[in-house]
Amino acid sequence: MKRSPTLSRRGFLQLSAATAAAAAVPRSAAADPLRRRGRAGDREAALVPSICEMCFWKCGIRGKVVDGRLVRIEGNPDHPLSRGRLCARGNAGIDLLYDPDRLRGPLERVGPRGQGRFRPISWDEALARVGAEFRRVIDTYGPDALAFFGHGTSAKYPLSMMEHLGSRTVSSASFFQCRGPREAAYTITFGMTPGSPERVDLGQARAIVLLGTHLGENAHVSQVAHLADGLARGATLVVVDPRYSVVASKADWWLPIRPGTDTALLLAWIHLVIERKLYDEEYVVRYATGFERLAEHVRPFDARWAEAQTGIAASAIEATAELFGATRPAVALHPGRQTAWYGNDTQRARAVAILTALLGAWGRPGGLFYPSPLQLGACPCDPKDDPAQPLCPEDQYHFRQEGIPTHCIIENSLADPPPVRAWLVWGQNLLQSAPYPQRTAEALKKLDFVCVVDILPTEITQYADIVLPESTYLERYDGVFAERNAQQPFLALRQPVVPPVHDTRDGFAITRGILEAVGRSDCLPCASIEEFIGLQLAKTDISFEELRRKGIVEAPGWPFPEEPKLYTDSGRIEIYSQALAEKQFPPLPVYVPPERNPPGMLRLIAGRTPYHSFARSLNNRRLDAHVDDNPVFVNDEQGRAMGLVDGDRVELENQDQVRSGPAVVRLTPGLRPGIAYTWHGFGGRSPALRRGFNRGWSDNTLTTRFAVDPETGASGMRVNFVRILRDGVPLEAPELEPPPTAVFRDRKREAAAPPPAPAAATPAATAPPPRPPADSAPPKGGC
Repeated sequence: MKRSPTLSRRGFLQLSAATAAAAAVPRSAAADPLRRRGRAGDREAALVPSICEMCFWKCGIRGKVVDGRLVRIEGNPDHPLSRGRLCARGNAGIDLLYDPDRLRGPLERVGPRGQGRFRPISWDEALARVGAEFRRVIDTYGPDALAFFGHGTSAKYPLSMMEHLGSRTVSSASFFQCRGPREAAYTITFGMTPGSPERVDLGQARAIVLLGTHLGENAHVSQVAHLADGLARGATLVVVDPRYSVVASKADWWLPIRPGTDTALLLAWIHLVIERKLYDEEYVVRYATGFERLAEHVRPFDARWAEAQTGIAASAIEATAELFGATRPAVALHPGRQTAWYGNDTQRARAVAILTALLGAWGRPGGLFYPSPLQLGACPCDPKDDPAQPLCPEDQYHFRQEGIPTHCIIENSLADPPPVRAWLVWGQNLLQSAPYPQRTAEALKKLDFVCVVDILPTEITQYADIVLPESTYLERYDGVFAERNAQQPFLALRQPVVPPVHDTRDGFAITRGILEAVGRSDCLPCASIEEFIGLQLAKTDISFEELRRKGIVEAPGWPFPEEPKLYTDSGRIEIYSQALAEKQFPPLPVYVPPERNPPGMLRLIAGRTPYHSFARSLNNRRLDAHVDDNPVFVNDEQGRAMGLVDGDRVELENQDQVRSGPAVVRLTPGLRPGIAYTWHGFGGRSPALRRGFNRGWSDNTLTTRFAVDPETGASGMRVNFVRILRDGVPLEAPELEPPPTAVFRDRKREAAAPPPAPAAATPAATAPPPRPPADSAPPKGGC
């Protein structure tokens, strides 16, 4: 594979460079001839390098353009992470660009909120209305009365604007509904987050542990490739999941855990690696603090105790702990991504981080590696000198990052009188991403003003007073991406592959337009996104033109320093957290048993299909052709006991008598009893999305309860239960509890076994595979 050009170490670490050329960059890369040329029949084709945004993994792409029209998207082989690979979603980006339901220009509401009745208006009119409303709210009620919900790479521009205006009423769905607990846990323990993409050295690992992490189904292309590399080199894979996921089918150990008991398993593993001296004593003594307190804390949590909590055979818990000791420090304990589950999630993530430390895997090959320094210039808004206090009291959620919890803003929008009067929603559909959507809809109806920036007319746009259409990732710049969370760090550029198809604008231009309308043009001093990129590159030795042409430029990397760099207050790995203790939180991980299923009900758990980015892609023609519905998966033995047949159409009713459906039942032995599992994001309610409207059923409609993680304020949404109804008649789910179990599969022996001999021949003798533990068996209903 062709290697990308590299930058010198000097070029990245120098502190200053000339910036005079920043303003001289061309306005539109899509109209410029800096392209790789090819032929398409008798017509010339251009291959334009850029970065995908069908999800937020930022894989490298090349768009094939013929006569100004995008005809194909392919992977960019120069991208150090994705290496020319694309998932189904990445290949289908062309159908987002040419989606006939796209927002084509600014809109103003003309009917009641929620009905989606609008009239087209000009950009000048739209921005003037937004600016006037924002000024009125800030002048009358203060900057905190203006709230911001942002998602996506372009949301960094309005976030900077909100800080400049003095509002701290901002919230990030990716933190409070997704990765927040693990960000806090690793910051508490190591002084830094595990990164995005997560800095897990799967390729060099000797053991890989995934707890509820569905690599392959989340379609994070680079991590799937690195996982495959690690398995090909002989790594042992342990998957902890109540569902026989795609990655569980590749595992050496599948541990079908009882939902909500992961912390108990982790405490038992910690107990075992300490009791049996499987941990890296030299590493712990040299770099960590609090080990003695931890050893005393986990003394009661042996494998038999964990078996009773988790439903995993004690012998399997012991065997996997021995595996970690034998393979350390090259043990890749994946920190997870969507880690907001049950409301005690920072404690669980802390246990993962502490086990990583005990095995000496932080900053070591095969474990977790460090980010590499890449320095870029900036064009930021300056924060207001005296920002307002956030709405959440200071004695709550001390370890939150990226703003304040979503539910705080929603509840403060519904208060009487409401401290929050206006929302700016950018690139996220709160009615699908935030729990208790009925409450969100109430808040949207009560607000003084709502502005939504999006690409498609999603549910939340139907409640907006003004809708501002953003260009797709194929039509805009998003600034330079400095990918520090890769062993081979690099710069990458998202740039227009084609000019905007409709009257849309990039996120930087929209933000600057709002600021000018508010009367704060001193913020974002760059006149355009291109000028912003020029300033970013001023601290490097590469020009904008070169980066546009190449798309990717590699940089020096230092993923494994000789000594771990620890950014905690103590300068050590904080096994015992004084910071948590000072805020009256458990300083060592504490297990809280999950609520039991109410009689006759199943716990609702949602995941994802690799064909969709939740609700974001459900209007996509190509992806819809693969998956256009979300079944409800039920354990086969439990389902048959309820009288269900595979393919039945049912409704689901939660503990608060809220219903959703219809749903198609899929009975499977690969699911622990007591669970109703589905794919999140379906059941869209925006009639403006003609393909996605009413496709499948909405699991989020049934998430009328959530458990708040006390350290971060993240929303744990796996605390809802459902009853299945067929023809309106409720079906009682019998309580089925499989015996303690674990499923062992010797992949290495299978791979080494000779192929079957022809029927007439005598097969060659082979050694029998090792037997799993005596109490190891599939969950009731098979595996």
